[in-house]
Amino acid sequence: MATMLITEALQQVKILTDRIQKKQRVVTQYATHNSLFVDPLHKVGGSAKTVTEELASISDLEENLVKIRVAIQKKNLEVSLTLEGTTRTIAEWLIWRRDVAPGTSNFKAVLSNSISVARNKLESEVKQATARAVEGQAVKEVNLVVHLDEKALAASSERLGVILGNLDGKLSVFNATTSIEV
Repeated sequence: MATMLITEALQQVKILTDRIQKKQRVVTQYATHNSLFVDPLHKVGGSAKTVTEELASISDLEENLVKIRVAIQKKNLEVSLTLEGTTRTIAEWLIWRRDVAPGTSNFKAVLSNSISVARNKLESEVKQATARAVEGQAVKEVNLVVHLDEKALAASSERLGVILGNLDGKLSVFNATTSIEV
């Protein structure tokens, strides 16, 4: 088993993925050839041999990739991190960042924007009503009713931004300082 930092392991994942893709292109290129022509790889044992070797190599590289990803995942499940009073494992934070945070952030922005639009619309209606009142028409008083605490919404949006900002920094430090066994 080899020991490496998670940052190194993630770089290895990229390298392995690139190597797999290159080998897949070689296999695709030499999987067939026209029998009327000389095998383009006849000097190095032939296309059949090359394809067989490349397929075996791809399989080995894929296994290495799986081993690295599993080692990273195991470490991510073992280590916890606390941000803004919330403690989760690294794996949970990664899932939260990918699957929850974008939707939550978007929802809070849409909600805040919706309140602003309603407030602006009401202001416009009040101005029109004021103009009608000057002309002598009866006007009802209209108020905007907001069914949530806007200050709390703004604070939770800010907290979300702080968590996301801090999370990226903490994950970078974690990956750069944490070793795994592969």
